[in-house]
Amino acid sequence: MDEMKRKEMLSCNEQPNKITYTVIIDGYCKLGRIKEAFELLSEMIGNGVDPDPVTYITLANVFCKEGKEMLIKIEWKLQHGIRCHSP
Repeated sequence: MDEMKRKEMLSCNEQPNKITYTVIIDGYCKLGRIKEAFELLSEMIGNGVDPDPVTYITLANVFCKEGKEMLIKIEWKLQHGIRCHSP
């Protein structure tokens, strides 16, 4: 989903759920837009939507491609309040 579609969805008062966020995060990752993926993860959590294991697996795939530096970044984020709940 591109940024315009995402903004359109939010402007119509349609609140994204866990699945919507994860799909968009996955799209950003596949496009190499890692910064946007993490920004959306922060937005997701800020809006009270808890990431699930699928969200984290999506991000883990990026770690495999991007290397250890990316893993260090996610570990930091996990230590600073990102929550994960099983479905």
